[in-house]
Amino acid sequence: MQEEIYILFENYLSNEMNEKDRLSFENQLLADSQLKEKFELYQQNNQFLATKFSTKKADFESNLKTISKNYFEQEIKEDTKVFKLKRYYFAIAASVVFFLGLLVFLQNSNPEYNDFNQHEIASFTVRNDSDESSFFLKEAQDFFNQKKYDLALQAFQKMSPMNNTEEKLFYGITLLETDNLVEAKAVFVEIENGTSIYQNKATWYLALLALKENDLETCKLYLKKLPKNADDFQQAQKLLNKIE
Repeated sequence: MQEEIYILFENYLSNEMNEKDRLSFENQLLADSQLKEKFELYQQNNQFLATKFSTKKADFESNLKTISKNYFEQEIKEDTKVFKLKRYYFAIAASVVFFLGLLVFLQNSNPEYNDFNQHEIASFTVRNDSDESSFFLKEAQDFFNQKKYDLALQAFQKMSPMNNTEEKLFYGITLLETDNLVEAKAVFVEIENGTSIYQNKATWYLALLALKENDLETCKLYLKKLPKNADDFQQAQKLLNKIE
């Protein structure tokens, strides 16, 4: 049975096997590639829940124990003999509900900033090869594209005041990625209030900034401002659906 396999996996991961059973299970994994694949998937799901949904997983397990107390431990009368469902059967139920619960957690969990911070590649026009600011601009571009945002920020801040809106936008994103949220918001608001082609981008990033602050109401307001022709409209709708 599939449930028995999950019980075996759970017992192994929770160190509830004796040495003989543990060695036997490990030998099975070495000999059976399909079993190994199922075990690795089960282990990955456990690790995923532990890191991303630790609080919800704890609540889920608590609820499951309550259910088991009220239902699974009810006495069953059969041929005048009284039996109690053992922990083995609780483990079967727990395994099945665990994987059903995983889908619920994924669908109902609040969205996070890191789920939506896919940035465009920076590709700046060099101002002047002999200009010191051009050197730092190239550094900022390269570090940004390598996702080394701390170094990109240092390079941006060594430049002379930025007059190019594209550069300002990426500077704002760099501030956002390095958690300089007040400064980032000021940059995005300035761009959004301007007349450049980056207005909608600035609105999108104001929404992401609000998401990073876990201010979902403000995030929704910015998302709803984006017109249908905005580059990030589809992503905005996806995020909006998750919030609402």
